[in-house]
Parts: sequence; structure tokens; C-alpha cells
Amino acid sequence: GNLETTSTKTLKGHTDIVTSVTWSSNGKIASSSHDGSYRVWDANSGSQIFSFETKGGGWFSEKEKALFVEFSPNNKYLATLSDETVGVQMFNVDADTLNEWKISDWRKIKIVRFSPDSKKIVTAGGIGILSKDSMVRVWSIESGKQLLEFEHKDVLSVTWSKNGELIATGTNLGEICIWKALTGEKINNRCLYSKGKDQIVNTLSFSEDNEILVSGHGSGRIF
Repeated sequence: GNLETTSTKTLKGHTDIVTSVTWSSNGKIASSSHDGSYRVWDANSGSQIFSFETKGGGWFSEKEKALFVEFSPNNKYLATLSDETVGVQMFNVDADTLNEWKISDWRKIKIVRFSPDSKKIVTAGGIGILSKDSMVRVWSIESGKQLLEFEHKDVLSVTWSKNGELIATGTNLGEICIWKALTGEKINNRCLYSKGKDQIVNTLSFSEDNEILVSGHGSGRIF
């Protein structure tokens, strides 16, 4: 649209870099920031509904940085990632109280995405006691238990197909693989590879009919 005639709102509250924002389908916006807070806003009025803090700072900072936040498709849950907290911090934002629990025991997980039915999450990246996590893992939201794992190293981006049947993963070397979400089986037994300088896969998205996958790369190219 024409930016000169577009109506805008400024949501004021964060005091440092905003790292992630996400929409709910019922009129809310959630955000995360290096100031150590997650905030939920009313998208119509721009007013803050509530906020909560990360669990604490590391050795060199007073506050742990909040890095990522995402609403579940059914608007019931909020998944968050921060700089040092173990696992994915989950919040039931549909309850009277902000119920909280943790999924996974890996630190510094790079990405988390909800399944379209809001019953599972997929995670990638992470650091254990002795090594980096080279697995992509699917977890039950209700039980917190791992349901599936399959190996794809150096994954930075993950997405579900709209029907929940496929998971696509992209790496910092430009490799993209597509997997069956129930079994972890690789589609066509091969991956796609974008050659050239700086082909890091920053983002992935399936089309509404699940027939096309689009990827955004560090080189500035979209495939």
C-alpha cells in the first residue's frame, strides 16, 4: 500500500532491540527483546496486555536476552526462546493464570515452530553438556515428551507444511531437506542445495496448497 496513507501504531515498552514478533489470529501481538522481556499487546488499541521476564542473566549481563516468541495457531500457547534458558519455555496464554512449563533439555535452541494443529512443536539446534545437537526434534506440547528425531546438522530454519504432513529444514550451508512429519523419513531420499556465496537458509515457508516451498537466503536470493 501507499506508506503515506497507511495507519500505524507504535507499541511502546521495550527498552532494547526487539528480536521477534508474532501475531495471534484473535487480535494479539507478542514480542521478545534483548531487554529480557516478552510482551503481549492488543493489536487494535496498541496497549500492553501483560509482560513477563526471562529467567535471569548470564555471567556478563544483568538480564538474559529474549530471542524468539511465537503463538500457536489455536492462540492457546506461546513458545519462547532466550539466550541461556534450557529448552523451550511454554506458556498457556489462554488460561486465567500464565501457566508455564519447559520442553527439551537442550540449551540455546535456535528455532521452534508449532504444528498446524497446535499439538506439537519442532525444534532445531541446541547445545548439550559435551556437544552440539545435530538432530531435529518433534515434541508433544501436552506431555513435553519427544515424539520423533531425525538428523540434519547446522539447521537454522524450520517450517511445517500447512497440512502438518511435512517439515522442511534449512542449514547455514544452503541445504534444504523435506521430511515426513510422522516418521522423519526424507522425501525423495535427497536434499536441495543452493550453491554459491552466503547461501545460508534464513527462512522457509510452504504455500497454502503445500505444493511449493519458498526459501530466503543470506545472499539476498529467494528460491
